[in-house]
Amino acid sequence: MNHAEHARVVTTPLRALATARGRYIGGVTGTAFTQAAGNGPMLRATLAREFSMMWSGNYLNFSWLRPTARTYDFFWADSMVAFARKPSFTAVSKALGGKG
Repeated sequence: MNHAEHARVVTTPLRALATARGRYIGGVTGTAFTQAAGNGPMLRATLAREFSMMWSGNYLNFSWLRPTARTYDFFWADSMVAFARKPSFTAVSKALGGKG
């Protein structure tokens, strides 16, 4: 592969390559998703550019949604789903239940 061919491959977003084949390609959000600075903006930009779906990591687990018996916290779950709607993502979560 020469340099021009390599540059063409590198600049084509993974989501475009997957879509052309009728596939989805995804990434995991991780804790950097919650960062306003540092790696957070870079992660969100990469997810939006390169992927067509993302896995919620722990944001939809009960340990995050209900941190205590009397407290609910949907901030990060709502934030992740809102982000996923903007670039027409598919958001994926493991089944709600228990810890981990």
